[in-house]
Amino acid sequence: MCIYLSKTISTNWQVACSSFLLSLVRHAVFTTSRFLAGRNKRRSLAANAVATEQKASKVLGLVFFTFVLCWSPFFILNIIFAACRDCHVPEHVVDTCLWLGYVSSTINPVIYTVFNKTFRAAFIRLLRCRCHRSARPSR
Repeated sequence: MCIYLSKTISTNWQVACSSFLLSLVRHAVFTTSRFLAGRNKRRSLAANAVATEQKASKVLGLVFFTFVLCWSPFFILNIIFAACRDCHVPEHVVDTCLWLGYVSSTINPVIYTVFNKTFRAAFIRLLRCRCHRSARPSR
């Protein structure tokens, strides 16, 4: 009976130890995989944030360049008028330079529409007179 009892205790001990080690290994693998998945997710979120900021910088750079390009003739004409009172500039040139500045404000929504899906969806909805809110478009 003693031998049987010691074999049973020994077997139970082995089962308990192997179960514990198996759960420990399973926990370690699960924790490591969650850690790596979270780290990859954080990296992808950081990469997405950087890509979004770069895209926004490009759009803002384009908007600024368009603004400068469109308004420069108007301001150059004003400098010419201030520096040279006797210089004659045809009226249609002055009007064209002024309207070119106004065109800058018209071009901005077009630029935003081309580069931003959310803005594009809202702009199209506005043009179609569908002003109710709908689900956000997928990115």
